[in-house]
Amino acid sequence: MRVFTHIYPRQDGQSALTRSGANWKATEMTERTTETEITFMHPFNLNSLVEPLEPGTYRLVVDEELIEGLSFTSYRRVGTHLEVPAIAVKIAKRQFLQVSAMEIDEALVRDAKIPKSGAPATP
Repeated sequence: MRVFTHIYPRQDGQSALTRSGANWKATEMTERTTETEITFMHPFNLNSLVEPLEPGTYRLVVDEELIEGLSFTSYRRVGTHLEVPAIAVKIAKRQFLQVSAMEIDEALVRDAKIPKSGAPATP
């Protein structure tokens, strides 16, 4: 899993980056983005799409914001996006579909239940 974290301005209007000599240093982070690669072995459906997506490895991007006022660091999920088409597809333009984390989890569970022969799993 690769994790990329972005720094955004603080809510009080001050810069989230401070400069010390020639180096920039983050002072506070209010949002973060995590990218994960998920693999589907079979075509799969999502509620927001008319046709199923092809099997392959897809990039899942999760945006979270800091929950302020706690005595410990904690984040709340504010957005989940699936990059289409699959990573292996050579294409100049990609799209990010807003999806729910539960929908992705359910699609991965359904995919794992399908036997390798391609026949649907029996309940």
